[in-house]
Amino acid sequence: MLVGNHGCPDLAARLEMAGMEARVIDTHSDLNTDIEYLFVRVSGERYPPVLARAAELDIPTTVVVDVLSTWALAELLLRNPNVEEILEDATLGSLDLERVRGTVAMRTAVGHGFRIGTLLAMPDDPEGYEARRYLSFVSPAMAGFLRELRAALGQMVRPRPPIPWDPTDGHDPVEIVEKSGEPHTQAPYNLSDLVRHAKKPWAREVLSAADERRWQPLPPPLLLLGESGTGKSLVARLIHEQLTDAVSDKRLRGCLVPVNTAAMDTRNFDYELFGAAQGTWNEVDYRVGAITQAAYGTVFFDEIGDMPVPAQSRLLTFFNDLAVKIEGARAFFSFTHVLAATNRDLDHLVTSGRFKHDLLARFRCRVTLPPLRQRSADELRRLVDFVAQDPAVNPRSPRHEPGTSRAERLVTHISEDAMSLVLGHRYSEGNFRELEEIIHTGIWRARGANSRTLEPDHLELRPQRFRPDADRRVINVRALPAAPKGAVFVENIDEISRYADLRNCPILRAGGIYAIIDGDLHLRFGPVPEANGHAER
Repeated sequence: MLVGNHGCPDLAARLEMAGMEARVIDTHSDLNTDIEYLFVRVSGERYPPVLARAAELDIPTTVVVDVLSTWALAELLLRNPNVEEILEDATLGSLDLERVRGTVAMRTAVGHGFRIGTLLAMPDDPEGYEARRYLSFVSPAMAGFLRELRAALGQMVRPRPPIPWDPTDGHDPVEIVEKSGEPHTQAPYNLSDLVRHAKKPWAREVLSAADERRWQPLPPPLLLLGESGTGKSLVARLIHEQLTDAVSDKRLRGCLVPVNTAAMDTRNFDYELFGAAQGTWNEVDYRVGAITQAAYGTVFFDEIGDMPVPAQSRLLTFFNDLAVKIEGARAFFSFTHVLAATNRDLDHLVTSGRFKHDLLARFRCRVTLPPLRQRSADELRRLVDFVAQDPAVNPRSPRHEPGTSRAERLVTHISEDAMSLVLGHRYSEGNFRELEEIIHTGIWRARGANSRTLEPDHLELRPQRFRPDADRRVINVRALPAAPKGAVFVENIDEISRYADLRNCPILRAGGIYAIIDGDLHLRFGPVPEANGHAER
């Protein structure tokens, strides 16, 4: 066993290093994969470059210190996940060298079970990995969704003229001639320059140049429905890529602009979404709003089910004509495709008065992403294989597989017992995001235990904790009292939910019978009891 030594000249003399050869490491360039374990001495709070190099090579390391502050120790461990132990110089002789041998053996041991990367090999660079996230949609369970999405895109597609400004502000800012108010430079202009001077004729002419070519008819907005973590934001990016012309030498590209509707300030709705020209208000400068930024591109209203009701009414006016109304300037046509997404039950929200029915009706194109629990075991296994190859969590170590020149991942396998637990989980509260969290946490724990295999004890599988919107007020009981004389029976379960939301009271459920007891009012849904009035169970 070859041990590296940096900063501890008498290491071999102070330790009983039977069966171990020590090599002095003067600089980080001396460190390579021949070293199986490393000792580094740290003086003060400056860390030698050899520590960072050892972390890159995934060489287990013991750090020998005089005294380090708590924060310095924490920083050292966070920066160098390969550090196995921190010892004070005086206690170096108490080091258990058998444990060192065990650590090296575990790190070099062959894993067992399912080998990561055998079903869906992914690139090792983070950008290449992220660019292939769309592969999570390629499965038989997603076939219906993909057909619906393709049909929706067929209804939405519209030809767009070239974008007449740069939405990324890639040019030098415009300088204005003070007397004439005209710009020194010629087009193309930055979008921020046009919004800033939107009251001036030259800017107004550029902004409204394509008004006469507006779409007729307007493309329908698309609503993406699905539970949290099913991939709605990823689908929005894919749709934007399909509906927006690619960048070329002669053509700029419109932006995909997400809007956080849950945090929308209805008092400043127009200012936030459309913006304002310079000089409109004395207290604030000009602003490029989110919808203005999305002109000739795509605006994505994320979590639209949480949008405040007053903002919903204001949004309807934009859907009517897709016109951008910058405060203090003339409106212009936007050539914007509209996407929205929510994990809420919008039908229930409409019933309870928290979402406008006419806004929901505008979304004639709707597609629903199926939850992860509808995927087969083979499909889930492919997703697990994809997630386990994330290079940010499970990179390749510098050590090579026997007989090959290719490096192994830090965690190479998932045991069959761990895979069975992962495949049997319901993923009812996060879907793909929950699967990703479970696998990534398990890999971190396996790495912390120097294991090449993700085992069941590395997993954290939590039971379902939350309920759907329609059931959030429901309390399950074993039995309900008999319906009193004068009880009111409703014809639709939605009326029970609506009353509970309006009065902020719970719903009691026993079997198929729902009840609300609110003072003297007993509201019921279910079979009407017979006249003798036995207790309903």
